Amino acid sequence: MSNYITENDNWAPKTTPDGTESVIIDEGSGVYKFASLANVLKNVPVGTVSLPGMAFSGDLDTGLYRVSANSLGIATGGVAAVTIDSSSNVSIPNGNLIVGETSGFFSLGAATELTIASGVVTATKSIHSIDTESDGATDDLDTISGGVENAVLMIYAVNSARDVVAKDGTGNLRLNGDFTMDSELDMLTLRKYGSNWCEVCRSSNA
Repeated sequence: MSNYITENDNWAPKTTPDGTESVIIDEGSGVYKFASLANVLKNVPVGTVSLPGMAFSGDLDTGLYRVSANSLGIATGGVAAVTIDSSSNVSIPNGNLIVGETSGFFSLGAATELTIASGVVTATKSIHSIDTESDGATDDLDTISGGVENAVLMIYAVNSARDVVAKDGTGNLRLNGDFTMDSELDMLTLRKYGSNWCEVCRSSNA
């Protein structure tokens, strides 16, 4: 089956005598046939980045293709623009993420709170507020689990009355010395490198 619907006056959905809504498919060499819309959508060719399985008439190197099992790609001009893998990770391999162009902001979204347990928290996104174990007056943060290679993480104390002390070298934090976050305004930014979280910058804003 070709990867496009013929560009002529008959491409629009038709209802066959059995009541099935169908479209005309160009099989090549002047051969055409009816196919149900459901079958067309379920049997889109795998395609490639240079010839996507679902493309546009007159622009056949732009569209959707299957990268691998359970992975989807979007091609523009025969180049991979966006890929989504089986874990729902989104990559932009050959371009830049532009938000709003002139007036937009790039946002990490709302921070979620993590509570230290025996010196450890598990990051699940790029910004978290950190609380001490059992709401103690102070607590050491030794290790941050989670994250992927080159992930960026920003953390801050959830409450100015409870100090969070990020410890250098005790666990997997590689910092320019210990850092006490004793205000909700303090911030520590980290980058994941191997199994470690390495300091990018810190700000003590109280």
